[in-house]
Amino acid sequence: MVAVLFLIGTKKETPDVVPWLLDAKAHPRKPLYDMASEVPLVLYDCAFEEATFTYSKHVVQKLLYNFEQIWNGHTLRAMLPRAFIGGIVHGYQTQQEQTQEGDRETPLLLQTCDYKPLTKFTSAVYQSMTARATGLSYEERLSSLSDRKLALRQFHDERKSEANENPDAFSSHRREAALVGLEKARNSDK
Repeated sequence: MVAVLFLIGTKKETPDVVPWLLDAKAHPRKPLYDMASEVPLVLYDCAFEEATFTYSKHVVQKLLYNFEQIWNGHTLRAMLPRAFIGGIVHGYQTQQEQTQEGDRETPLLLQTCDYKPLTKFTSAVYQSMTARATGLSYEERLSSLSDRKLALRQFHDERKSEANENPDAFSSHRREAALVGLEKARNSDK
């Protein structure tokens, strides 16, 4: 849902794609697209009827300490790419000043806000959801799973018959493992 909302927000899709995607009878197969990042999705508020929560100072202090450690770790990881970007830009600008052959009409595109991605460098042509390849439908996935279970059962049946027909070729633990595997497969199908 979030990935589709981002596509609508960036004007790559129109809002009418939502009812189109939700019409499972007309379109039983989902178009292929990447999931949105789970990082910004945070449950931050819940309400519980007839429940009272008490907080001890020790627990709150420990929570604050843990969140501060997480914050520090993420801040350090975020600052490393920024430092590398700064070094690359400085090196590029120094090179341009020394050679005087810089392309003055096309300045470097730098991200100036933490929350605005650089979308100008995407070179791929966007393909609408309605025109994309689709995955398997629910019925096709069920059929595929049934085919795999059937193949597994046949494999175990073959091993069992081989073990019963030629017990000397199978050590007792291999024969027993084949029989146990067959029973497990049959029980999991039920």
